Amino acid sequence: MPRSQAAAFETTISGQLRREADLDLLTRLASGAVAYFVFLLLLGTTTVYQHDFPRLFWWCAAAIFIASGMRFALTALFRRRVSLPHRMVIALTAISVCLSAGASGVLHASALWRYGHNNWTFTVTMLWVVGIASGSTISFTPNFRLLLLHISLLFGPVIACSLVGITQESISFVAATLVLCAFLVAQGYRLHAMYWNLLKNRAAETRRTAELQAAKAAAEAAHEVLRFQATHDGLTGLYNRSEALSFLEREISRNARKREPISVLMLDIDHFKQINDTYGHFSGDDVLRAVARTLKDAVRSYDVVARYGGEEFLIVMSGCDEEETQIFAERIRATVADTGIAVAAKDLRVTVSIGAVSADSVPSQRELLLSADEALYEAKRAGRNRVVTWSKNQTQMPAEGVSAFAAD
Repeated sequence: MPRSQAAAFETTISGQLRREADLDLLTRLASGAVAYFVFLLLLGTTTVYQHDFPRLFWWCAAAIFIASGMRFALTALFRRRVSLPHRMVIALTAISVCLSAGASGVLHASALWRYGHNNWTFTVTMLWVVGIASGSTISFTPNFRLLLLHISLLFGPVIACSLVGITQESISFVAATLVLCAFLVAQGYRLHAMYWNLLKNRAAETRRTAELQAAKAAAEAAHEVLRFQATHDGLTGLYNRSEALSFLEREISRNARKREPISVLMLDIDHFKQINDTYGHFSGDDVLRAVARTLKDAVRSYDVVARYGGEEFLIVMSGCDEEETQIFAERIRATVADTGIAVAAKDLRVTVSIGAVSADSVPSQRELLLSADEALYEAKRAGRNRVVTWSKNQTQMPAEGVSAFAAD
């Protein structure tokens, strides 16, 4: 992979990783915020918490509810592929963390201040704090700094409140809380590293897959080029002789099974050597390409046109009897004769001689080609610019066409 493409790929992967991490963070935070809100309502409506701190309780509940709404809104925008600056996402997420964790920390501190360390209500509150904080370690794994902010806002007010009136119980509580904070930070750091290693490995796998797909596409393109070169003529773009003969052999077998006639037209550009001698070989190549385009446009989509060799062309048709073959060949001859070719600032008119053969029985490839070649020889011997149809009884020659070579 070229350096420019590799750099672009790295930028794309980096953006995808950041977006994936942000989306994962917001999804986890949204579910965690719901747990905060539900547990807070459960705690407040089943204890004296709400009665003792009615205004504070509902202000904190409103703050957590707003934080939940912010996270759900950001998650919905991300899932809809709305492009948001990374700094804006982190800033809004940090604000929602401050609202939810800060509100919880203030409520816990107020409970500690009101009920003391030995009251069952405070015990229930701290059990809830420990459970939610442990779960938030996983929730905040994609962004370690937000994890630290969450733990600080959650436990900071409680620790500060405990240190106001220092007692044996408060010192024990603070020590246990600090141990819990250290455990959560260590666990969050470890999971944070594991999470980003997983994303990096996924990015490396994505890159390897992309490189393999690019290599496969390049190999298929090279194979297609080689196949085209092996089956097509380099000058005219038509099928080459070997591919035309292979197709003819397949058509003979298919038509034999379906009992359909098969026709072969062998064409030769009249006085082509004179064109080369008069205008040069490059102009002769232009004439070959122009005639090839005319022939390809004149046949049906399922007929095969090939450059047989030099200035000779071969057309293989299916389902045409002798009369239809004669009409078809005459139309091709007239089309070539009426088509002007720009050569050396002149409108050159060229003609072709055509030998046609149509067989109802099952002929061999050699028989078909020899018959078409014999009919072509008769057409050229009779004056060129005409169609001669070969038959078993005799060679049929129509009236002469226009002059074989003319330049206006």
